[in-house]
Amino acid sequence: MTAAKLRVVIGFFVSPGVPALFLYLIGLIFYSSWEAAWGPNILAICGYLAAFIIGVPMYFILKRKNISSLKAYLILGALVGFIFYVVFFGLWVLLSWQKFPEHALLILKGSVRSGIIAVVYATVASAIFWLISIKKFGND
Repeated sequence: MTAAKLRVVIGFFVSPGVPALFLYLIGLIFYSSWEAAWGPNILAICGYLAAFIIGVPMYFILKRKNISSLKAYLILGALVGFIFYVVFFGLWVLLSWQKFPEHALLILKGSVRSGIIAVVYATVASAIFWLISIKKFGND
């Protein structure tokens, strides 16, 4: 395995967890360790799911089109977060809509903050992936 391929593999395994680790460390300032851990744990699980299900195909599309700019990775990172949010909450709303339309509307109204978190989280993870895997350093 070449160094570039190894960096990509490391990037996919490290980048979705770094924002969760950062949130956990910030949470330790305000909460106990258990309370600080549950939110980042859920975000990390969702982040890894989104990275492997949506992010890997997007990486190969960017690689095939020979696009390696940070701007492109940030935009597509935000898109990955948005797609994951729409799929996750969209399915939840669609499943609830027939029996409880009021509940479905409350889910939509209450999930906007979660959508913003998903987009920001995925954008940060994408920037970290770009730094690990794509950015050219002096010895590359």
